[in-house]
Amino acid sequence: MSVALLNFPPLPQIPEMLRGRFVVHVRVAYLGADTEAEELIAPLRAVGTPPADTVGRRGYDTFAEVHQDPTEPAPYEGRSVLLTELTPGGVAAVLDRVGPASASAVTVLEVRHPAGALGREPRLPSATGARDATFMVWGAVVGPPEVVDAGIDRMNSLLKDLAPWSTSRLYQNFTSREAVAADVFDPPVLARLQRIKQQYDLGNVFRAHNHDIPPALSPHARASTAPAQVTSRPSSDSVLVTRARQPDSGSAGTSITRWPSSAFSGTEE
Repeated sequence: MSVALLNFPPLPQIPEMLRGRFVVHVRVAYLGADTEAEELIAPLRAVGTPPADTVGRRGYDTFAEVHQDPTEPAPYEGRSVLLTELTPGGVAAVLDRVGPASASAVTVLEVRHPAGALGREPRLPSATGARDATFMVWGAVVGPPEVVDAGIDRMNSLLKDLAPWSTSRLYQNFTSREAVAADVFDPPVLARLQRIKQQYDLGNVFRAHNHDIPPALSPHARASTAPAQVTSRPSSDSVLVTRARQPDSGSAGTSITRWPSSAFSGTEE
């Protein structure tokens, strides 16, 4: 189950009933019988009359539709935090920064309750983190750079507000561009992954753009196997646009990265 706070912009491509409105979207999934599911969600339906009720049986191939995410790519930026608990103080911080009276530029702010299998260590240990987290808060801002900048400033302020309850780790599916592997994995897990990379992927071919795990190499070996240096020099306002697919929902997104000219020189090999 998760709850999303949605700030819909007044754009013509958005359905009229949602256009320019603040909406709370409750997402639920249940593997039991339909009758049991109806009993569990009855208290939610009793809160009020929603603008839409899309609860129903779904096959695995349409499960991603639970979140009703856009299917077309769009420029966005996101931030997230894992929490040990969700206190009244944490809820108040979320509503203050992104709630209906906040005039926030954050497009979507989701609170997830992971639990279940994610909270249980499997028989064969895995590198999956976040098992000690009871909640995750994730926000994204969609739009042109000036809107994204304003929304991310608001998200960064919210993350500071939630810091007292943070696990100090990030969930790997919701990391920002600034995140590194140490933000995702505990030190013993990261060391084990680096040893595996050294054995099977010495050239670091398989890597994620936002939490790269380099092989555990000696200084000599590191120098001899370092990837080719990128030496192109774009203009100071160069933008790298990357189309990505969100692992948990199947929806596509586009990440816009601004590279300062000081990060490049010469020509790209």
